Amino acid sequence: RGRVVLLGDAAHTMTAHIAQGAAMAIEDAVVLTEELKGQDSVAEALAAYNERRYERVATLVQLSQQICECERTNVNTDKIPGLMMQANKIAAEPI
Repeated sequence: RGRVVLLGDAAHTMTAHIAQGAAMAIEDAVVLTEELKGQDSVAEALAAYNERRYERVATLVQLSQQICECERTNVNTDKIPGLMMQANKIAAEPI
């Protein structure tokens, strides 16, 4: 009942291929806390949280799915190292 915010794998499940599930949950918690402290209302904080998290998390979810698909189908496996490098670069960027 009331307001609910989903964090981590509950909000954006990733395959284990890039090992970012727990890290994203921690980042979610940090960003949500910062926004709740810095905004005038809960609604503003939630909107700011979504704005800060969406692109980064969506990109990592997409990369993890691409790697999984390459491995599952055994097609384009030569692209996996580049996809992993992309994921690692994004994960290393400041939140």
